[in-house]
Amino acid sequence: MRSFVAVKIPEEIRYRIPELTKTIKIDGVKWVKPENIHLTLKFLGEVNENRLQEVKEALENTVRKFSEFKINLKDIGAFPSMNRPSVIWIGVDKGKQEVISIINELEISFSKIGFEKETRKPHPHITIGRVKKARSGKLEVRSETWDMGCEMWDVKEIYLIQSELRPEGPIYTDVESYKLKIWSVRL
Repeated sequence: MRSFVAVKIPEEIRYRIPELTKTIKIDGVKWVKPENIHLTLKFLGEVNENRLQEVKEALENTVRKFSEFKINLKDIGAFPSMNRPSVIWIGVDKGKQEVISIINELEISFSKIGFEKETRKPHPHITIGRVKKARSGKLEVRSETWDMGCEMWDVKEIYLIQSELRPEGPIYTDVESYKLKIWSVRL
C-alpha cells in the first residue's frame, strides 16, 4: 500500500486554488486536482500490509504529543527554484512551526521502525502543480504573495492516506485519522 501522512486542507480553500493558478504563467504544468490538495507531513512509500499496524501505532504515539493549532497558507514558490521549477507550491504561514515540529517528530518515530529519514530540512507547503520537462522556463506569478490569512483553520487531525496511482491521476483514500490534543486554557 503506497501511503503518506498528511493534514487535510478545508474544501473551501482547496476549491479556490484553481483561481490562483490563473495568476501563474508557465507552460507544461499539470495542476493538482482540488480534491487531492493536502499538506504532506511524511511520505512513507510502499507499506506492506503486515507492517500497517506498526505504522499506525507509531503515528498514534507521535500525534498524541501535539495539540490542535491554527494554520493558513501564504506565498507561491517552486522547487528547486523559481528559475527552474518542477513543483509549484503554496507555503504555510501561521502554524509553520507546529508543522515543522510534527514533521521532525514523525521522522524520528518512523526511522525507529525502519523508514528512511528525510535528509532535507522541512519546508511546509502544499503542492498545487508539477511542471513537465525543462522546456517550461521561469515561473512567473502576477503576485508572488497569496495571502489566505483571513482563511485560517484549525488543524485537529492528522491522516494516514493510501495513494493509488492511476493514469488519470492519483486516488487518495483515508486509512486512519488521529486526533491532536484539544488545546485548553486554564484560568
